[in-house]
Amino acid sequence: MKIKTFFAAVAVAASLAASGYASAAMYKWEGANDVGASINFLGSPLNQVTFPNVGVFDFVITRSDDMSLDGLKGTISTSGFSVGPITTVIGGLEIASVIGTGTFLIFDGVDSLTADLKFDEISSYKNSVGLSFSSLVNLTNVAYSGSNAGLLAVLNSIDPAISIAATFVPNKPLTELFTKNPGEITTSYAVAFSGQPVPEPSTMALLSVGLGMVGFSLARARRR
Repeated sequence: MKIKTFFAAVAVAASLAASGYASAAMYKWEGANDVGASINFLGSPLNQVTFPNVGVFDFVITRSDDMSLDGLKGTISTSGFSVGPITTVIGGLEIASVIGTGTFLIFDGVDSLTADLKFDEISSYKNSVGLSFSSLVNLTNVAYSGSNAGLLAVLNSIDPAISIAATFVPNKPLTELFTKNPGEITTSYAVAFSGQPVPEPSTMALLSVGLGMVGFSLARARRR
């Protein structure tokens, strides 16, 4: 009976926590390279990805969950993300590791949100090439002192992540972009952000109630 009571309390706690976290939808925004900006794939022997531009900004936010972000611009500063050996997976998917760091910035007109940016994987499939991070979180040391609601949501996200995608017609797999390419290939790109909002106080209260039930069950079991 003690075991049943304990696991029942654990189940309640888990249910309360899950329902609370599930209610916090992912916060997202999307953007594209600004005029004069692009993504560069530098072939052998450098094998790097860079983000050159002829102006001030690299990308502009085109759609977001918060209209306060729409139209804001930012930069991706890096000396280059280096691409490792390419692995071909059945079905035409090609994957390679990525190392290097960059600085991510969004300017709100007065203040800037800044963060350290990392990618650890690049992949190509059919006509798409994408940069991502396997653990989902690749924006760290996020800092912002302004008042833009959307940027504050980015700042307060639990697991902020940026992914970047480029499209080629005809297709250009990684082997063509790097090992078979002695020069550089430049194209436009899309950028996307996703982050889990910090749970609201009511969610944390529910979780505390659930954990309290677990603690009560354990204490009751010890007394018997």
